Amino acid sequence: MKKITLLLIVCFGLQFATYSQGCLPNGLFVDSQEELDNFQTNYPNCTQIEGFVTINGDDITDLSSLSNITSIGEHLIITSCELLTNLSGLDNLTYVGGFVNIIDDTSLVSIEALSSLTQVDGNLAIWETSLENFEGLNSLTNLGGSLTIRENNKLTTLEGLEGLTTIVEDLSINKNHSLETLDGISGLTTVGVDFRISNNSVLPNLVGLEQLASVGGSLSILQNHLFVDLFELQSLTTIGGKLWILQNKGLESLDGLNNVTTIGGDLEIRLNSDLASIEALSVLTTLEGILIIEGNSYLTTLEGLDNIEPSTIDAIEINDNNYLATCEVQSICDYIATPGAIVNISDNSANCNSEDAVILACQLVDDPELLFSNYYTIYPNPANDELRISVNNNAITGSVNIYNQFGQKVISNHKITKTIDISNLISGLYIIEIDNGRVRLRDRLIVL
Repeated sequence: MKKITLLLIVCFGLQFATYSQGCLPNGLFVDSQEELDNFQTNYPNCTQIEGFVTINGDDITDLSSLSNITSIGEHLIITSCELLTNLSGLDNLTYVGGFVNIIDDTSLVSIEALSSLTQVDGNLAIWETSLENFEGLNSLTNLGGSLTIRENNKLTTLEGLEGLTTIVEDLSINKNHSLETLDGISGLTTVGVDFRISNNSVLPNLVGLEQLASVGGSLSILQNHLFVDLFELQSLTTIGGKLWILQNKGLESLDGLNNVTTIGGDLEIRLNSDLASIEALSVLTTLEGILIIEGNSYLTTLEGLDNIEPSTIDAIEINDNNYLATCEVQSICDYIATPGAIVNISDNSANCNSEDAVILACQLVDDPELLFSNYYTIYPNPANDELRISVNNNAITGSVNIYNQFGQKVISNHKITKTIDISNLISGLYIIEIDNGRVRLRDRLIVL
């Protein structure tokens, strides 16, 4: 009896192994529908492909012959299958040990057959399909690499990705020209490395990112022309790499970045033609890189950058901001005063047109003990041909210097007299400085 029982156990085990066996350790490459149709004949009882799977053929329309497959040990690549409309046949697939690339399958309208897939150990990339959503990935909770969503021109929503709370590596959402909302990733709290969202032409906002608290690498927001602000990023506190905000034509403010305290790389704000305020960055204290403010036509002030610790700034570049007149915020003034500071400032408005102009403007920052008006009065202001200076509170008289908006000295060491001839000065904003031997006091002067 014992021998019979043992024999039955062995037979049952062999039968189970037969129907659940691993196969194809070197992978599977098919490039025609005929090869797919012969799969179960060629590999009977194969359920766990140990190697990779590549499906690439312009006549492939049906994956149903793969219906027994439950796992793939390495990569799954489905590419350039121009007639494939769905992934029926992968309904029992639960695990992929490498990356999943679904790329250039231009007729693909459904991935609902992936509803059993719970784990992908590598990257997931979905490019150039006709998908309108990601229904079918609802069970995916474990993604070991990056998520790339690109050039899916019929994609309107990310619904189907609700199970993802953490993306271990990068998140890229690029050139999806029908994408209207990100609400399918509303559970996302962490992007481990870089997050890039760019050129999604009808995406109006970042609804769906309300829970995002940290980006381990860089955050790049590029060419999303309907964004007015970044309000949905209120939970974000830390950016491990650079913050790059570029060519978002409708962006008016950075509201939404109000809780970001640390940027681990460059802060680059460039070519945002409607941007008028960066005050939302007022809690930012650490910037481990270069500060670049360039080509933001309507930006008038750098208020919002006041609290950055200057020792964390590597260099500053402030250029081509037509209306930018207030650069003398505390962090900028303190950094410029640091020995060895790397500074490139040009082609902004008055008081912010050169490094020297900003240095002068920084020296005008109010100090209750050193207010110009406590010691001297200049009149008229605005002035035309002549300028008068009166002495207040028995202040010591001294010499007068006048600087233009480029920081160049245009009148030098003029003694305080009843009148100073300024008829040779062109119209514009100037800085007047009085040096009385004890302190140097500065104020603004407008010449008509």
